[in-house]
Amino acid sequence: MNNFCFTGNLGGDVKVNSTSGSTVANFSVAVKSGFGDKAQTMWIACALWGKQAESKLIDYLTKGQQVAITGELSTREHDG
Repeated sequence: MNNFCFTGNLGGDVKVNSTSGSTVANFSVAVKSGFGDKAQTMWIACALWGKQAESKLIDYLTKGQQVAITGELSTREHDG
C-alpha cells in the first residue's frame, strides 16, 4: 500500500481547473526538514480530484496555511 503523510505550508492559493470532464485542484506544499546549516525545504505538488476538488475544503486552502496531507505518492521527472 502506498501511503504518504506530511505536514507543511501552502506555497500559494489553490488553482481549480476542469480536465476531461473532471475537476482538479492543484497546490504546492513546502515541507521543511533539518535545522541550522542542514535546513532544507522540499516542495511537493498536490492534486485533489473530483468531488474533493469541488468541495468547500478548497476555500480554506490559501497561501501560508499549514496543512497535513495523506495520500498516494507518485513521482515524475521535471525538465526545467
